[in-house]
Amino acid sequence: MRHIKILLLAVLVLSGLSACKDDEPSSVSHIVITLDADGVEVPDGTKVSVVNTVNNVIYTIETEDGICELDVENGNYNISASFQQICDYEPFMFNGLNVDFLVTGNASIVVDMVKTRSNNLIFKEIYYTGCKGADGKNYMYDQYFVIVNNSDVVSYLDGVCIAFAAMTRASSQCPWGDFDKYDYCAAYRFIWSFPGTGFDNPIQPGEEVVIAANAINHIELGNSESVDLSREGVWAAYADNAGLTKQTPPTTPDKKMLNMLWKTSSMTIWSCSCMDPAVVLFKPRTSMDEYVRDYITNNPANASDSYEYMKIPYEWVYDGVEVFDADNRNKRLAPSVDAGYVLNASSIGSGTSVCRKVDDALTTTSGSTRYVDTNNSSNDFVVLSSPLLKK
Repeated sequence: MRHIKILLLAVLVLSGLSACKDDEPSSVSHIVITLDADGVEVPDGTKVSVVNTVNNVIYTIETEDGICELDVENGNYNISASFQQICDYEPFMFNGLNVDFLVTGNASIVVDMVKTRSNNLIFKEIYYTGCKGADGKNYMYDQYFVIVNNSDVVSYLDGVCIAFAAMTRASSQCPWGDFDKYDYCAAYRFIWSFPGTGFDNPIQPGEEVVIAANAINHIELGNSESVDLSREGVWAAYADNAGLTKQTPPTTPDKKMLNMLWKTSSMTIWSCSCMDPAVVLFKPRTSMDEYVRDYITNNPANASDSYEYMKIPYEWVYDGVEVFDADNRNKRLAPSVDAGYVLNASSIGSGTSVCRKVDDALTTTSGSTRYVDTNNSSNDFVVLSSPLLKK
């Protein structure tokens, strides 16, 4: 009988040891990660990175319906994810990061995705005055603008438009000059747009592109004071059937073309004031077809003026720069876009341009060249005796 009791006790002890072993906490946990983008649908296949901060083991998984799940060793983890999405016709980045998240058992983890606009594009340089050509006369065919990504994130040119704000000359009274009454400026003659469906034409932080009426080497035509616009990174702005006066169409093999989104005349190449242009960079928050159809306007100060203009709501504008050839001119852009103006009293054919100042402090902290952008061209720009691309 005593032997039977000892055997039963042994069985109970072994059973107890086995039970204790089964109850020990597992070293592996199952986690479910949800990306919360504040009502925006997270694209399926969005990659989520889960990094063990102790042993640097990295797990990479993809979402389905904004959720992913996996088994990981218990420990501390950094969880990050990013995706791009078009919202109201504009590209946005969504980024999320949970730092040093402690996993000690099965858990559900929510990663808040922060929404940031993917475009921070501004005008860096505007060369509009032209120079003296080989015959000593004013040569106006080499105008160009430089756009730069003045941020630390990738931006996109797709659908971005460039236009000249009415009136053509700042010496004329602007019908939309009552900025408390009108929440838009008006484009005249042309609007050009970059092609693409949203993410086809990235522009890296600090990268710049050139927009030119004629993307050719103007120096080779005998104009020694001009510039070479056949270089890489130049986008041409003219219709395919344009008759380019006194020159030949661009022959650059990798030439890129802007789309002529809208025009009101038979002209096929842009026409920019050589004295005092107002240039606007914007992106419609509607489809291009709807924009061209629904935003046509007329001169509110002159009912007999049959000329058509296109509204550019100020809330759509990325950047706008107004140039005066004298202080006693009329503003065409609201203070929310440009509270001042660049004063350049140089004459047509002077070869001068206006260029944005470098922000020395921001350049130092960011590690790449950044430019002053206070929405006041009087503070942000300087006049150059010759265009930057001439160097």
